[in-house]
Amino acid sequence: MRAQLMERPPRCNAARRPAEGRSHDILNHRPPHAGRKGKIMKKIINGKLYDTETAKLIASRSSGGSGSFSDWSECLYKKRTGEYFLHGEGGPMTKYSRQCGDNSWGWGERITPLSYDEAVEFAEKAMTADEYMAEFGPVSEGERVTLSVSLDAAVADRIRKAAAAAGISVSECIASKF
Repeated sequence: MRAQLMERPPRCNAARRPAEGRSHDILNHRPPHAGRKGKIMKKIINGKLYDTETAKLIASRSSGGSGSFSDWSECLYKKRTGEYFLHGEGGPMTKYSRQCGDNSWGWGERITPLSYDEAVEFAEKAMTADEYMAEFGPVSEGERVTLSVSLDAAVADRIRKAAAAAGISVSECIASKF
């Protein structure tokens, strides 16, 4: 199929999102930076500044970076405060695309704050075991540890009742809270 050019929207590196089985219409696609250091983006979200220039780059992953519409890259950052965030960018056929007019989609980027658990999930996919342990600490190999604690009787009773209601052991009930 022959690609058709469309009018260029102002200040937009755009491409049309193709219909099923149709070719891409391209104007000026900007490929993602595929994990390259030095990409700077600042964003204020819920009154907090997220800045890729001042945060520490922890890990990155990408689709490969061949310059296609579906290329994307994601970088995990850690702020000085210990908070994690993701800087993602990608072409017109990725979740990072941005609309630039009627049926026009172009390269886009965004910052997404992450919880500790979300950062760990990303890191498990993007880092080697040694890199992961350097950032998040040693990982359990499934061994169990016996721990003796002294609790108020009422607290111990609430834990036992919660475990029974959930149909799990007291250990599993406590572990599920952390």
